[in-house]
Amino acid sequence: MVRNFYYYSFYFLAESIRKVNKNNKDYLFSGVAFLSMLMMLNTFTIIYLIFRYNVKAINPYLLSLCIAIPLLGLNYYFLLRNNRGKEIVELCKKNKTLIKTYYLNLVMFILYVVVTFASTGYIAYLIRHHLL
Repeated sequence: MVRNFYYYSFYFLAESIRKVNKNNKDYLFSGVAFLSMLMMLNTFTIIYLIFRYNVKAINPYLLSLCIAIPLLGLNYYFLLRNNRGKEIVELCKKNKTLIKTYYLNLVMFILYVVVTFASTGYIAYLIRHHLL
């Protein structure tokens, strides 16, 4: 059974992308890219909340690259190296029969996405109105 939320998030994103765009042959990498984007938004939120005014002096494009490239690299290493992504997807498909665990993970993932976008939107609101 897959009890790792990180792997389940990857599985859910990859399968959703595969169902939405049936022509996408590289849906596993798309899942990694979207998961990395969610992690990047969380990292931006934490950085802006911790450093507040000091972040304005940093070039936002440079900060984005310094966060996005390592996150994408780490996610690629942990999820796609040596066909690991296909193994994770197959394992999650087999264990999908455990309905209780499946729905709990699905609810947790949806909550994670909602909190990520809400917190990022809140930080954007604070920055736009010069409150941060």
